[in-house]
Amino acid sequence: MTEVHSQNGTGKRAALCFVGPIAHPWTQSLRNVLCGLANDGVTDLTLLMSSTGGNLTEGFAIYNLMQSLPYQIHTHNIGSVHSIANVIFIGGSKRTASPESSFMFHGFSWTFGQETLDEAQIAERTGTMITGRAEYVSIFSSRTKWNAETFEQRKLFDRARIVTPAEALEANIISRVDHLPVLPGIPILNVAI
Repeated sequence: MTEVHSQNGTGKRAALCFVGPIAHPWTQSLRNVLCGLANDGVTDLTLLMSSTGGNLTEGFAIYNLMQSLPYQIHTHNIGSVHSIANVIFIGGSKRTASPESSFMFHGFSWTFGQETLDEAQIAERTGTMITGRAEYVSIFSSRTKWNAETFEQRKLFDRARIVTPAEALEANIISRVDHLPVLPGIPILNVAI
């Protein structure tokens, strides 16, 4: 772990770059860094992120971890935030986006690959997706201007829908559209596997 220094007596600040899927081992590395920063006494983190999304369980776990950490997290979209990565993004207490960024929403899916499933397992997976959808909407309802009716009206789960930074600003997904400079002297860490 890189040593994190105090900035002008205002506490320890750091920036963290995460560009990758919401899937193991990427999320394991992200959790390790987030927890390590807490152990290092960080008081303010800027999470620069871009992700195509991925695993629902991993996404909700990262969101809940972020809510439990003892420091403020400012999330900033540096590219594209898709699918379950949107839940992680809105976990920030402050949220911004670069002008050339985007957010993407779509329905939930489950990759079966080579698995053979019986009826009970298929019903279990379906229940997990229905519950995940309700949790997703609940988190957005509590942190943005979007609620279940918005998701229904905009058909955000029916087909892929790209949301621009201007639309995200209007929905209170973000508070500002801007290229976010990382202040000089603040350590910038990168999540890597």
